[in-house]
Amino acid sequence: MTRTLLALIGLACVLFLSVGWFMGWYTYTREDGKLTFLIFTDRVEDGLKKIKDGAVNLKNSAAKALTKPEDAPKNPPATGLSYLFGPAAAPQQPTTAPATPTGLPPANLPMPQGGR
Repeated sequence: MTRTLLALIGLACVLFLSVGWFMGWYTYTREDGKLTFLIFTDRVEDGLKKIKDGAVNLKNSAAKALTKPEDAPKNPPATGLSYLFGPAAAPQQPTTAPATPTGLPPANLPMPQGGR
């Protein structure tokens, strides 16, 4: 039990330090064997606010996803890719071949030769 708790505390510290490093919460310098840490408290507060807002958004989306069927909206959600591109268009009628010539000879005539 104690080892598990210590491992959890260690993991939390490593996670906090690595997230803080990548979010720019602190920096350190080494000069003449002297180690100096600079902690940017305004960045830490902004970062923690973003994390808290993300957790609240995650909680709200999970609550919305786990709603009971009687609480669900009357219109079912879009399926497939229609939520990205809108509803599918009505199928178009096939078009017939154009009546005007295309500039190519019919398939049963030989192609012209030469050309001087």
